[in-house]
Amino acid sequence: MFSDLFSKVGTLADHHQFIFAIMVTICIVIASWSIEQILEHYIFPKKKLVGYITAIITAVILLWVIKHFVLHVI
Repeated sequence: MFSDLFSKVGTLADHHQFIFAIMVTICIVIASWSIEQILEHYIFPKKKLVGYITAIITAVILLWVIKHFVLHVI
């Protein structure tokens, strides 16, 4: 099941690189915004600066994991 999905995503990435890049960018923005909102609302309700810094660090780690996954796993 997942191998078919990965092959379809790989085919999409090969043939339509611009569309794939837009999709990845939108997913990263949505994920980072969601993490920021969760941190701001639940974990750091009174400390916005700490929440923003934590969201930035989490987003950088998430980008690194995605890069590692794309370069080494797929």
